[in-house]
Amino acid sequence: MQRQHFVPGKVETLSLQEPDIGDLEVVEIEHNGFVMNVISYEVTFYTCDVSHASTDANVSLILYGTLDNIGIRKLKRKGKLTRLHIEHDNSMIFFDWFLDKVEVINMDTNETIGFLCNRWLGFSFNQPKFCATAIWNSNGITFANRSIVGENPFAIFVSTSNTIYVANKENNTIVMWEEESVNPTKVITGNFTVSESLSVTSNGDIYIDDGFKNGRVQKWIAQTNTFVTVMNVNSSCYGLFVDIHDTLYCSMTQHHQVLKRSLNDSVMTSNRVAAGTGIYGSASSQLYSPHGIFVDVNFDLYVADCYNDRVQLFQSGESNGITVAGSTSLNPTITLRCPSGIILDVEKYLFIVDSGNDRIVGSSLNGFRCLVGCDESGSQSNQLYNPFSFSFDRSGNIFVTDSYNHRIQKFQYFEESCNKFKMLE
Repeated sequence: MQRQHFVPGKVETLSLQEPDIGDLEVVEIEHNGFVMNVISYEVTFYTCDVSHASTDANVSLILYGTLDNIGIRKLKRKGKLTRLHIEHDNSMIFFDWFLDKVEVINMDTNETIGFLCNRWLGFSFNQPKFCATAIWNSNGITFANRSIVGENPFAIFVSTSNTIYVANKENNTIVMWEEESVNPTKVITGNFTVSESLSVTSNGDIYIDDGFKNGRVQKWIAQTNTFVTVMNVNSSCYGLFVDIHDTLYCSMTQHHQVLKRSLNDSVMTSNRVAAGTGIYGSASSQLYSPHGIFVDVNFDLYVADCYNDRVQLFQSGESNGITVAGSTSLNPTITLRCPSGIILDVEKYLFIVDSGNDRIVGSSLNGFRCLVGCDESGSQSNQLYNPFSFSFDRSGNIFVTDSYNHRIQKFQYFEESCNKFKMLE
């Protein structure tokens, strides 16, 4: 569920929560314990016609118990209307809203209050919901081979519009496929080299690692087709992530740290440590060659801690991590060997690229299990060889960078695997 408070006349940062049916409510203000008469309000949402924006999702509201989400709402008030609470449910096929503003008219006084937003509502990446018995086809389809993605592809991202992005390290390009396209629909060239990771935001902007040689993270601006430097780093970023408050995270494998920087900060030297001491080790505060990262809506940071063979959770504001996957976890989970990628689904179950074991594993109500690449490593359709990162598409299919096989493999999600077991219950 996506939620946000907006104060009149100010541009506020959008704060997203886990998807669910959403509401918008007015925050009640105490006024000497006196309850005023019923007042009617008319609420209007204004969206923008911008690239990648749509209005399929439910952006609904509650004004103190009124469940309808259009027209005039009646409300018993204590004091003056000063704040709205928006919730966006991330549902439907095209759910990324770009909300310009909300106007509220007091129908008794004809007073209009404007709540400025100018923000995206919705995630740029897919977080499907799976049942505990979900199954993927064990035989993958080669979506793209070396002639398209180059040698040892690492970075992949699939957006909520099912656009696929892959960094070609050999040609120093970003290759894109629009939904259902067999061949690439766009190839972006730029002054970046050996890019190990990339991340894409809802407006189509691409953040790409350029740390190995040039010591920076670049952003490709979709609207202008130009690159700008958004972060200075000392090494490659093996993981990049942009959270819901526009904070950019870089997983610096050679420095055993995750750094972050607010993209709203005009000072380029504003990097802060998100996790790790900078000295490799296995203590709760340390990392050893961190790879992929994921930040949830609570700003909890998940790190694929490769050489410690574990996934660490650093709760917001904490410098000591909790092992949530790996043989050293407090509760039994799964044995990992150099995990390199991490994604959470909509219910916060973990899906991990277990690179050293050439497989992808996932958790559910029943614990961890292997999903694809569950046999020995190799180049057959049911095998992986040093996979590095993966992404879900909107249907729950898995796209994985099969690095040493120099290809992108697609593993189809069998949706009926859940329906079948439900019918048997």
